[in-house]
Amino acid sequence: MSPTRRFVLALPMALAAGRAARAAVPPAADAAGRLRALVPAADSARLIGRAYLAGYPDESGDDATLARLILADPGGDPRVPLPSDTQRLRETIAARVREDFRQGRTARVEGWILSRTEARLCALWA
Repeated sequence: MSPTRRFVLALPMALAAGRAARAAVPPAADAAGRLRALVPAADSARLIGRAYLAGYPDESGDDATLARLILADPGGDPRVPLPSDTQRLRETIAARVREDFRQGRTARVEGWILSRTEARLCALWA
């Protein structure tokens, strides 16, 4: 079988596998939007987020980067699935905040000590 024919035959399988992988982990833009919706005070979050990013410029990429950092498990796996319902998402984020404080993963922002998860959630609004 020629390389071109093999490619044409393999393409549908590769596309199907890619769709399955994307279904398991939401696009970062979708994740960022759902995470942003958890923050009730957008104006305050925007101010905190800007101050956080000024102090941590390595995280001032884009929403997708921040969403990956928020959702990555503490072991660093960036492919953690986003809980399907809002209540479970809130519980997941609350657990991350508690674990950040427990592990000392904090950031000083304008005199406040925030968990890195809280600061990153605010940075989504910056």
